[in-house]
Amino acid sequence: MKPLSKERLVSWGTVLALACILIVLARLQYRWSDQVSQATTAQMQAALQNSMVGFRQDLTRELGRVGMEMQPAPIQGKQLDLNGYVQQYLHWRQTASHPELVDAIYIWQPPVAQQKSGELLKMNAEKGRFESVLPPKEFETLLQRLEEMSANFTRSGVLGGLQAFAAQRSGASPAMMPWAIDQDIPALIGPVSKNVNARDFSPSGSWVIVTLNSKVLEQHLLPELTTKYFSSSAGLTDEIAVVAGTREQPKIIYATTPDFSAEKALDVDAALNLWRSPPPGDPGRTGVNVFRPTTRQLQNEGRGSSSNGARDIDIPEPVRLIALHYSLDQTDWHIVVKRRKGSLEAAIAALRWRNLAISFGILTVLAVTMALTVMSSYRARRLAQLQIDFVTGISHELRTPLAVISSAAENIADGLVGNKQQMVKYGAVIRDQSKQLAQLVEQVLLYSASKQSQQDYVLNPVQVNEVVQAALSNTSSVLNAANFSVERDIDPNLPEVAADFSALTQCLQNLITNAVKYGAQSQWMAIRASARNGKQEPHEVMLTVEDRGMGIDSSDLPHIFEPFYRGTTAKAAQIHGTGLGLALVERTMEAMNGRLTVSSEPGKGASFTLHLTVFNGNGGAGNSGSNHSPKGQA
Repeated sequence: MKPLSKERLVSWGTVLALACILIVLARLQYRWSDQVSQATTAQMQAALQNSMVGFRQDLTRELGRVGMEMQPAPIQGKQLDLNGYVQQYLHWRQTASHPELVDAIYIWQPPVAQQKSGELLKMNAEKGRFESVLPPKEFETLLQRLEEMSANFTRSGVLGGLQAFAAQRSGASPAMMPWAIDQDIPALIGPVSKNVNARDFSPSGSWVIVTLNSKVLEQHLLPELTTKYFSSSAGLTDEIAVVAGTREQPKIIYATTPDFSAEKALDVDAALNLWRSPPPGDPGRTGVNVFRPTTRQLQNEGRGSSSNGARDIDIPEPVRLIALHYSLDQTDWHIVVKRRKGSLEAAIAALRWRNLAISFGILTVLAVTMALTVMSSYRARRLAQLQIDFVTGISHELRTPLAVISSAAENIADGLVGNKQQMVKYGAVIRDQSKQLAQLVEQVLLYSASKQSQQDYVLNPVQVNEVVQAALSNTSSVLNAANFSVERDIDPNLPEVAADFSALTQCLQNLITNAVKYGAQSQWMAIRASARNGKQEPHEVMLTVEDRGMGIDSSDLPHIFEPFYRGTTAKAAQIHGTGLGLALVERTMEAMNGRLTVSSEPGKGASFTLHLTVFNGNGGAGNSGSNHSPKGQA
């Protein structure tokens, strides 16, 4: 096996190195896309979580402001400061963003002495007083729970009831004043302290009940928070809802789409508890403390002051909203998110595969570009070698006739030609060599013209027998010099073909010259012409030139019609040529709506066939007109 040259080793080494780089880039790209998808997942989850937490914080803060403004006033002596509640409510309405959020304010006092039930007072804001009312039907369960917790306060003598519940659930400090929320009414419930000092909270057993307007919640507050935290430039891209009820049968409190069903609430992409902290072992829900500094102007409000008459300082007072449950399967209000375009994992997976497709598409383009570059480089080197072979071959082809003409001219000039017969002989030699030289120059010029422009051939009716006669006449000197015998088998009844007479004659001459050049040992060739019949009449005439020379190797057959290409057998036999003859014949035949085919067997000769279209009688071939634009110029 012939060893690879240094240049080819460098080329193949470069290709392998580039291939390895592409493989490494592909692996890095895959790992990078995985990392990006993980980072994107974390980012989207964090953004969704932040939106949900922000929603919960603002909702709890809004309700917490109600609780802070309606903070139960301590008992002065044995009486509640009812007027203070009225003033606080009026002050809250002046500063609240949603003044209609509060529907009504009640104060429930536990039964005393021989009373069987407590008393329920309702604020009449227009008259500025509280009036005793009968408990609404929806208060029945709530008041039973409040009576139980008040009894707990009385029996224990220490912090109990709702505050103990808050401390147990969230680990809150006992000094924190909790607010409960009844999700069914809905209403905020807060205990009234026995002490004036807010830092020393001690429940008295009385309760403040602030009922909330459901329509304001569902039509104003919740939609505003949804738009604030989940809306983008394209609007709401996800379905948002606030649900309550039980785990098996959720109840829709609010939803951004009218078709958000209870079944859909069971299969959501994210959910967050809106109220209390979770019990141990349930880290998916988080409570929120709302801190709002309140200025207690005890002196101005008649609730007392410090010894020097100064105002008390602002004290951040936390409000914790704790949902009251009346059954074990009842759940807190949750905000849930359902993606319109599938789950978050599916969206991230789709994004990852899209990024991978784009990335690997770019790498594929780079690989194809690299392959095209390598192929172009190989073809450029091959073309350069073919051009060098062409220059070498044409130099030899030019040198031979020029040497003969120069030698004959020198003999004539030196007076070596003494009689007329010798002069005629020398003149014939000079004429024949000049024709050969002219034909060679004509081939080069034709190839050069075929690379620069296109030419239309005028297709006229041509007799194949006349073309054969003309080609043999023009190559008679070559045939005689090589002592070639020509066997002719021409069907006398051939139809006329659509061709350019001169161009077709030149094509046949090239094939005859090649047969002489490559079949010199046999000194025989055959020219045959026959018609191939269609369904009703001949549609093609085949003109074949056959020799019994060295033949063409199978590896060379796909390339023999390429410009400058010369077969390995011809090179080994040191048969010179330009490598343009067959290329020009093929282009000329295509330009005349024909084609050129070859069949060969090494050592047994070759057979080249010109396939010519029968003239249709309307000034062209087949359905063509008289002028045909060729694929290649001859």
